[in-house]
Amino acid sequence: MSLPTVRPVRPGDAAQLAVTMARAFDDYAYTVWTVQAEGRFDRLRRLYSLFVAEFAAGHGGVWVTGDCAAVASWLPPGVTGPDEAFQERHGAAIAELMGDRLPFAAAAGEITDQYRPTEPHWYLASMATHPDWQNRGLGASVLAPALRRCDLDGVPAFTETASEANVRFYRRAGFEVVAENELPDGGPHLWFLRRPPGAAG
Repeated sequence: MSLPTVRPVRPGDAAQLAVTMARAFDDYAYTVWTVQAEGRFDRLRRLYSLFVAEFAAGHGGVWVTGDCAAVASWLPPGVTGPDEAFQERHGAAIAELMGDRLPFAAAAGEITDQYRPTEPHWYLASMATHPDWQNRGLGASVLAPALRRCDLDGVPAFTETASEANVRFYRRAGFEVVAENELPDGGPHLWFLRRPPGAAG
């Protein structure tokens, strides 16, 4: 099987990128916990348009396969999350899209932020493969550019997941679990993973 073409995201990718991510995360434990159930697919599509196609892409942290069947959205060292200007422009829309799960999303964000490294690192905010294209190596391919950058710059990568299957996937890329926690009020279990620079994957 030939390796897929992987490239930085382009402005024209926004719509397909958002569909891929919404399809991948529509039944994912974390997004089920943090985004209102009614119309969740459309809510997710619009949220990923903002967080990935606009914010993360603006920091050069998004890579896709040529057809956007797989997406990796990273924040580079020094970028911890949406800045004040982004929040001013989109905060009200984001709150509306989270809907009745907004308090749960806020609580989840506070918990996950506690585990972010204080050292410079690349943060994998989200990685998705369209369900029709999973188990074909696209996920590993789309992670590779940022992991190479980590190795060249000598900085770690960090992410979290609410899926044990994802833990196995990330371990194959050189990540190791460094902490675990439960979201409150019956929320999903989370694994926090760190990949040191130069880790074998």
